[in-house]
Order: sequence, then C-alpha cells, then structure tokens
Amino acid sequence: MKKWIASIAGFMAIALTGCQASEGVDLNKVMKNTYSVTSSEASQTLTVRLTADNNSALTGNTKQFMDLFGNASLNLKEIKMQDRLHVSVKGDFVYSKGTIPFQMNSEGQDLIIQVEGAKKPIVLHRTAVPAGEASELISEQLKKQLEELTQKSADLAPAIGSFLAGTLPNPARMYKKTETSQVHGETLTLNKFHADVNGTELLGLVKSFLTNVAADEKGLKDLIGQLYDVFVPVIKEAMKSQEQGADGNAQLGMYMQYLDNKTLAVEFAATSVKGLIQNALNDFDASAEKLSASENGKAAQLLLSDKMTFATDVYIDSDNQIRKSYTEFKLALPAEESGGLKEIQVTSASENWNINKPVSIAPIDRSSAVEFDGTSSTSPSKLLAALDSKSQIYKFLKDDLRITKKDLHLVVDSSGSGDAASPYNKDGNVMVPARYVVESLDANVDWDGSTKQVIVTDELRGVKVVLTIGSPMAAVNGVIKPLEAAPEIMNGSTFVPIRVIAEALGARVSWDGDANAVVIQRD
Repeated sequence: MKKWIASIAGFMAIALTGCQASEGVDLNKVMKNTYSVTSSEASQTLTVRLTADNNSALTGNTKQFMDLFGNASLNLKEIKMQDRLHVSVKGDFVYSKGTIPFQMNSEGQDLIIQVEGAKKPIVLHRTAVPAGEASELISEQLKKQLEELTQKSADLAPAIGSFLAGTLPNPARMYKKTETSQVHGETLTLNKFHADVNGTELLGLVKSFLTNVAADEKGLKDLIGQLYDVFVPVIKEAMKSQEQGADGNAQLGMYMQYLDNKTLAVEFAATSVKGLIQNALNDFDASAEKLSASENGKAAQLLLSDKMTFATDVYIDSDNQIRKSYTEFKLALPAEESGGLKEIQVTSASENWNINKPVSIAPIDRSSAVEFDGTSSTSPSKLLAALDSKSQIYKFLKDDLRITKKDLHLVVDSSGSGDAASPYNKDGNVMVPARYVVESLDANVDWDGSTKQVIVTDELRGVKVVLTIGSPMAAVNGVIKPLEAAPEIMNGSTFVPIRVIAEALGARVSWDGDANAVVIQRD
C-alpha cells in the first residue's frame, strides 16, 4: 500500500498542462505567471477514495488503511500568501474517525502549527545553520549566508517556472473552451483547458521533456546561472570554513578556480547536465523496456498502463492567471498486488483570487508556543506531549498512525571489546548504551558528572529514571527499584541494564537467541 501511495504522490506532483501556445492562449506565459505570483488567496480540497473488491475480504494493513483513509479529505479553506515566505493555511483533515481542524503558518524560517487539541501552538524553527557544536565550526559570514538562503531560494521560483514553461510538452488530448464560472463568489468568463493522459503516454512525455531540456541550451544556462548566484557563494564560504591541510588547500584552490569564474562554472555544469540527459535519451527505450520486464518494476508497469488515468481542467483568466482547477487521478489495482483494493482515486479542486494584490496572513499568537529549534529533537513522544491526550489529533497520531511504535534490535558484541555502540554481556546481564537506547525511545538522557548519575526523562509518560554509576539500584519517579547489574562506563560511554528503563518508557524487552540480539519493542 505504501508503494502505491508513494507512486501516486509522486505522479500528482508532475505538471501535465503543457506549455506551448494552444487555441489563442499562451500557456507558456500562464506557467511563468504561476511561478511568479508573489501574493494571493486560495482554497483547495484534496480527497482520497479507496474502493475495495470486497470489504469483508480485506485483511491486515490493507484493511486498517482502508478503514482509516478509505474516504479522507484535506480541506484547505483559507490559504493566504502575503509573500513567498509568509503563508497561512486554515483547514481541517477529515478521516473515518473524526475531523481535525488546524491552522499552519509559514513565517520566514519558522513553521507555526495550531491544531485543535494542542495545549499550545507548536513552532518548528527551520534553518540551514547547524546547531550545537557544529555551529561553532563555521564562520559568521557563512551563518549569515545560510540564514539568507531561504529567501533567495524562494526567489528562484520564477526562473524555474520560466525554464519549465519552455520545455514541458503538451499532452496529446487537450482542448479549450470558454465558460462562465464562479471563483470565490465572483462570476468570471474564463478559458477552460482540459488535458488528460493515461499511463501508456507517460514515457513519451518524459522523453519529450528530456529532449526539450537538452535542446534549450540558453534556457539551461540561464537557470544554472541563477542557481550559481544563490548557492555558489554559500558553497565557497563553506569550503573556506573547513580546516585545511596542505593537500586540502591545494584542492580548495583548484575548486575555487572554477567557482570564482561564473562563465566557466555555468558552461561546465550545462555541458555535464546535457551529457547526462543525452546518455539517458540514448538508453531511454532500452531502460524503459528493462524496467517493464523487471520483478521490481510492477508499480511502474501499472502506472505506465491504461489502468492509470490523469485528467485536469484549468481555468485561465484574461491576465493569463490560473483562477480555478480540478484534477483527478485514478489507478485500477490488480488483485494480486492490491490486497483487496480495486481502485485508488485522488482528486484536487482549487480556486485562486486576489492574485498579486495586498494580502495579510492570519496571525497565530505564539507567545506561549512550544518551540523546537535546531538543538531540540522533534521526536514523536515530544510532539504528543504537547497535545491533549483526549483530543482527536492525539488519538490519530498515537493510536491510528502509531508514531511512537518502536522495534529495536541490538546485536550483542561477543568480542568483549566494549564497543561504544554495541551491547555486551556482563555476568549474564546484557548492558546497553544508555544514550542510544533512551533517545531511540524518544526520551531525554542527561549526565550529572558531580553525582555520576544518568537521568532519563520522558515528557509524554511523565517518567523520570535516575541511575548511578556503580549502584545496583535505580529511582523510577522516586521509587527505588533493583537493577540486574550496576551501570558502568566503558570506553567513555555509559552502559546500563535495559529492562528497568525500557519498561518505564512503555517498552518490553526480549532476547533473540538466533541473532544474539536484545529486542526492544513498543506498540
């Protein structure tokens, strides 16, 4: 099931509306305009429909997936783009067990999420600047460049759109007609473009696209030149920040000769890309045939057959802006591959208005937000700890998606070397690396050097475990419990007997004799 959903998600990301002028409308300009939009308002609904041959015959993961998402939708009722770095989205997710309303804001390098059931808003800090000790190894100039990279990357959208506009091919079946339609309550006269393809036509479209890219030498160099302006200064500063020896300095100087000369760098990159594309085109038919014949190519075979259909209606106004669209993807599944599912259908419907007009995002009060930055792990347990355990979002993540489920297999080191990453046997007791196991179970581990204590905390379960080096006793939420063996330090790492910690963190421990491994599992 994951294989099919992943295939569909990838396919839905491909733009198939074509780019050549058609029936008096410049689709090339339409695509350029789409990538050049700086502000707008919109709404969109994405739905998934799963049809089974026989519901009673479904079993295992397929039945669970069908029960949850057989008729699911993501309704984005209010999308506001103030600029490319400031966007707010209000909507809800609907699945078989309930509805989860949410608002999500992208504000510069921060993603702010407010979902019904969360105790507080959640802020995720997105930054290219490394955290912790790694941050101390790079220059202030590089940090500044990395912080500016988000804005500069967003500004590349028009260049990418312009390049794609000149290279994407039109599907064979495509027509236009003029219709009167409603967009956000406004009656408009729009050009409706319909296009559809099935899987048998995909390889031809991909081949045409690659051929067009190889032929558009000027467009390719223009795009690479703009990529150079954004990314090469960062690359050069990163290379300078690295500690160099004699050989490293010589190699750095060689690379800098290319990077300092934009014309040379762009020419080299364009020639390399064209060479790779030409090689792909030379082997295209043979590779496609080999894929179709392979055992691992079953998903591709289905997507490249008439079992897959894709259709889209795009409504364009007199300013060559897309105001409305409807897209439908269908995939009929063979019985031997589907686990009982007959068809997957994914649809998307959207409307756009206030294009390139003043728009303000809907704010979220983040004064009391739970914040995760580059030094904080956004582990499943930490995420759930920020939610009300009675809320729908909590039940969805924990019970339906089971994001805290764990299955760890730690092979015991029988050499007796005390490798810092491997468990070992001590007098019949298996000792495991404390930090690795605790963090794998989404908890925190701290070291108090003055008392020689390992402190394990789990926010989700409200658990605190304190272990002392050399002591056969542990404190679990203040209750003293015996350990199978005393924690000890081996080769600079702390090793502990696992059972007390694992059980406190909601896991169970077993032994796999055949693999000589400790098995730690949590549902």
